[in-house]
Amino acid sequence: MQIYYRKIQSLTLIAALFSLVACESNPSHRPPIGGAIGLVNTDEKGLCFLPKFETAYLTSTKKYDDLKFINLSYVDVVLGNDPLSNKKIWQASPNSQKYYKLEEGESICMNDDLLGLKKSEYANLTNDKYTVVIGGMDDKERYRLRFIERFEYPIQTK
Repeated sequence: MQIYYRKIQSLTLIAALFSLVACESNPSHRPPIGGAIGLVNTDEKGLCFLPKFETAYLTSTKKYDDLKFINLSYVDVVLGNDPLSNKKIWQASPNSQKYYKLEEGESICMNDDLLGLKKSEYANLTNDKYTVVIGGMDDKERYRLRFIERFEYPIQTK
């Protein structure tokens, strides 16, 4: 009987260790990298979204300093303050690749035709509150990434 319990304990320990290893290698089981987005309104390219790499963080107490570029999956502009809202106004995503490589200092503009991105406009921006979300993975594909910024349109220049 003791041999039976020892085998069960061994199998339980092996299963627990395997679960921990599997969770560590899966980005969805890690906290996402968060950050802010700068907004610039230009006559030529319209409203532009610039991820601020210097604001990247893993948790409220841990800054993420090692971000070289963003493996971009999507940029969503939604109506209201909820980044999970289904009221999409505008969206950009990679054309055929899994990710679009967004370098530090590079912005995504609503009226700019970037090669490698397809854009969908569902409605025009009006005088209202919006949220923009830049989603994807970090450059090492270890962490999910979600930069979020809430804003009122039209953008007030300072």
